[in-house]
Amino acid sequence: DAPLISYNPELFRGKTPINIKKLVFLAEDLPPFGYKVYKIKKKSRNKADSDIKTSNKIIENKYYIIEADEENPGAFTIIDKMSGRVLRKVNLIEDDGDAGDEYDYSPPSNNKVYYPERVKSEIKIVEHGPVRARMNIKFDFMLPVSLTKERTSRSNKLISNPITIDIILYSNSRRIDIITTVENNSRDHRFRIVFPADFKTDKVSSQTHYYVIERSVDEPSGEGWIQKPMPTKPQLNWSSLTDGKRGITIVNIGLPEFEVRNRDVSQYILTLFRSVGWLSRSDLLTRRGNAGPSIPTPEAQCLGRYIFKYSIILHEKDWLKSKSYKDAREFIVPPISIIRDKSDGNLPLKLNFIDVDGENIIVSALKKADGEKALILRLYNLTRDKVNIKVDSYKKILKIWETNLLEENIREINRNSIGVDKYKIYTIKMMINR
Repeated sequence: DAPLISYNPELFRGKTPINIKKLVFLAEDLPPFGYKVYKIKKKSRNKADSDIKTSNKIIENKYYIIEADEENPGAFTIIDKMSGRVLRKVNLIEDDGDAGDEYDYSPPSNNKVYYPERVKSEIKIVEHGPVRARMNIKFDFMLPVSLTKERTSRSNKLISNPITIDIILYSNSRRIDIITTVENNSRDHRFRIVFPADFKTDKVSSQTHYYVIERSVDEPSGEGWIQKPMPTKPQLNWSSLTDGKRGITIVNIGLPEFEVRNRDVSQYILTLFRSVGWLSRSDLLTRRGNAGPSIPTPEAQCLGRYIFKYSIILHEKDWLKSKSYKDAREFIVPPISIIRDKSDGNLPLKLNFIDVDGENIIVSALKKADGEKALILRLYNLTRDKVNIKVDSYKKILKIWETNLLEENIREINRNSIGVDKYKIYTIKMMINR
C-alpha cells in the first residue's frame, strides 16, 4: 500500500497517463498546480475494461486505428474513428544531403533524397495493457557515408543507420506519441520526418514564446536579396495545419525547425537533426559568402545515438477551437510523480495550491518573488480577445498586484476579476496568509 504522489505542473488536466518506473495508469481529477495521492495495491490479473486493442501490426484506442506501413518502415496509416479520416505514410523518414554549415542548410548541387522504401523491418506489439499500447519497428536505413570529396553530391558508399521507432497510444487520448531512436553513422545529411495532411492549406500556425504566430506557407521570391528565404521555419513546441474543417497538430520536445511543403496535400516536415562539419563555409548554394569563420566542427556531424520525442493530434477546425494546444501541453509538461514510504504528514490527500479560472490562458511561471515573501504567477493570453480570469489559492490571498516583468508593482487588483488583454503577458504578485 505504498503512496504514489502525482503533482500537476499545469493549469489544466483531464484523464492523464502517469508513468513511473514500470507502472502506468490513468490519473483522474488531478488538480491544477496541485497534487493527488494514490495508493498502489496488488490486484488480480483480471482484464480491465479498456478501449485499447492490438492485433498483428495494429494498435487502437477510442480515437484511432494505427497500422504499420510495411513498404515504408517507420511510417504508418492513421484511421480517425471519430471522423473517418485516413492519413497514409505518416511519419515517413526523408533524408537528403547537406552541404551547408552550422548557420544554414544547403543541398549539394547533385542532391539525392533517400526514403526507407521496401527495407526489411521487424514490427512487434511490445505492450498491450488497459492504459497503453506500444508498437515497435526496427530496421537498418542504408545512407551515404558522407558527401563526395568535391561536396557536389552524396557518396555512392552506403553505411547502416539503425532505426527504432515506438508508436504509443494511451487509453482515451487523442495523442499519437512517437519515440524515434537513430544510430547516426552518416555525415553531411539532413534527417527529417514527413507528416502528410489530408487537405491543402496556405497557412501554418506555430507556438513561439508567449504567442502563436500564423505564417504563409509560400515564401517571398527574395529577388535581389543577399540570402534568399528558406522554406524552413522556427517553432517552439508545436505547429498546426488546418483547412478550416480538419486539422493536424504536431508536437515536439526540443525540435525547433520544420517546413510545410504543398504537393497534392500539405506536408508538415519535422527536422530531427542536421549533420555538418563546418561552422561556416563560403560555397553554399543558399547564401552568398561566409556567415562566420571557416572552422571545421567535426562533432557537429552528430554521430552516435539520439532519441527524439514528438506527437500527432488529429482534430476538427483549428488549434484554438479544437483545444489541441491543451493536448500539446500535456505531452510537453507531464505530471511529476514519486513513490514514498508512509508518512505522518497532515496535508490532505488532494490539494491544488493555485487555481486560475479562465479560457485560453497559459501559465508560464509560478515562483517565489525575488526579495520578498510573495508568490509570482506569470501567464499569457493566447488569443486576440480579452480574457477575464479569477485566481484562487489554498490559503487566503491577503493582497494581489499586477506587476511588470521585473516584479515591480503596477497596481493592486481584484483576484475575482482580472482582465488579460489580447496576446498579453501578465504577471501577478500574491501575498498569501502563511
